[in-house]
Amino acid sequence: MTRRYIWRAGTESNTEIQFWPGLLFVGAAGALAMVGSSFLHLKANWEDALFLTVVLFGGLILALRPAWRRWQLWRDLGLALAVHLFLVSLAVEILSVDGRTLGGPLRTAAVMIWGLFLLAILWRRNVFVPRHTPVPRLRDDSAQPRTESWVD
Repeated sequence: MTRRYIWRAGTESNTEIQFWPGLLFVGAAGALAMVGSSFLHLKANWEDALFLTVVLFGGLILALRPAWRRWQLWRDLGLALAVHLFLVSLAVEILSVDGRTLGGPLRTAAVMIWGLFLLAILWRRNVFVPRHTPVPRLRDDSAQPRTESWVD
């Protein structure tokens, strides 16, 4: 059984951001987060957490651009950000007690898994339409003239 992905009504974006400008946007936001964190003299763990949060949510926002016009997307992103900030602050505080840092390939793998998890949930809730949703189809009546009409 194959799944079909279609856009929900009202999810078409009027501006199309291509890959390279989007990558430049996320990179610039990450660089701005690093400059801001060094300006505020944050500890190394907090600098890493701020950078990862900005890059992760910048990528999520760009990936979910078909649903930018939907209020539900921004509400869900706000909730995901709140949960993310709670978990990251908890992890930073636990690691700060032992004197460890957030760096390394384990952190990168954890952020990638967390990002894919958030993307799957947000995509499913805001962009994906289940198969049982009625989709308009072209009518195929051979008795009528060949005009394209839509069946609801």
